[in-house]
Amino acid sequence: MGISVSILIFIIITFGLAFFRNLKKKLQVRTRRRILSTLLEYLLGEVPLDRVSYRRRQRGTTVDAFATVVATIKGSKKERMKQAVTALGLLRDIERGLRRASPSKRMRACYSMGILGTEEAVTHLMRRLTDSNPKVVSSAIIALGELRNRNAAVALLDLYYRCTLSQAWLIAAILPFFGNETYVHIKPLLDDESLPPARLILLIKVVSGFRLSESLEVLQRLYRENSSLDVRINSLLAIGKINDLFAVKSVIDALSDPEWQIRAVACNLIGDMAIKGAIDRLISLLTDESWFVRKNSAAALVNLGRIGIMGLFTALNSDDRYARDMVVQTLQEHGILERIIGHLGGGNEVNLRVAYRIVKFLAKRGYRKFLDNYRGLYPLIEKIL
Repeated sequence: MGISVSILIFIIITFGLAFFRNLKKKLQVRTRRRILSTLLEYLLGEVPLDRVSYRRRQRGTTVDAFATVVATIKGSKKERMKQAVTALGLLRDIERGLRRASPSKRMRACYSMGILGTEEAVTHLMRRLTDSNPKVVSSAIIALGELRNRNAAVALLDLYYRCTLSQAWLIAAILPFFGNETYVHIKPLLDDESLPPARLILLIKVVSGFRLSESLEVLQRLYRENSSLDVRINSLLAIGKINDLFAVKSVIDALSDPEWQIRAVACNLIGDMAIKGAIDRLISLLTDESWFVRKNSAAALVNLGRIGIMGLFTALNSDDRYARDMVVQTLQEHGILERIIGHLGGGNEVNLRVAYRIVKFLAKRGYRKFLDNYRGLYPLIEKIL
């Protein structure tokens, strides 16, 4: 009897707690909808600010409703809603949340401060960069990125030395939001030889997005002198994005680098930068000892347009079988051979003669099996074979 009564009491208490939790959740949803509806009316100018009413225990719900609205609007209306947050005294509640004992509450306060905060909020968030909980630090980093204050950029770069690698990724993702002016503060870190390669590469990627000519000297030094191959590759990629005369020279010189990875990257950059003066160098790399370099040089020639494609056909005269195979494979992958062979079906007389000579040349150089695929479609191929 005692066991049965205990089980019955346990069931009643469990259902009672579940009922009250569901009731509390429904009341919160109803309150949030009411506040959100009032906020939208205030946003549209239909009601004054004093109509936005809430009780003391409903402040968290009100903050969430403001964050929902502010996160989806821009311009003057967004500033108007932020001013309303300050006028209602909600910012003081968010600031108190930054000092709570619970890490989850501090993280939530960081999020709200990033969405609803003003310039004055930057100081409070920067204090959280020294928080004992790494998740709170990450939340503060994201919030500072939302506010986009220049002082925040300096603080984030100061943290960059001692933060975790995941936080370094966050900082590197946020830094572009502060604009090209942050390069002045990033440059000392690029010159710091004690900075680990993984963190240095993240900063190089940030700088590459700025495409600043004044960063070229630092990037060239990192490309020439750094012992890490990954740093050198990313520095070269950043140089290629600048695309001025000195950058072009650096990329062309990289075609002679002893590391095949550098040569392969340089080939891609020449294709992207449309450096047509490097065609002869690309043709010579079709005989490179690295398959990747041959592949990228052939693709770069295609990207250079008609003159590059003519260079590929010139390379079919090479005695290097691997170079010829790479040329044919590249022409086939880009549909160029398909279009040329299609001219054998008739049409323009000039195109027909050019296609006939090319197909005849391919047959002579040993690509008869490839041409067999078109044997039944074009009588001229049958005749050539």
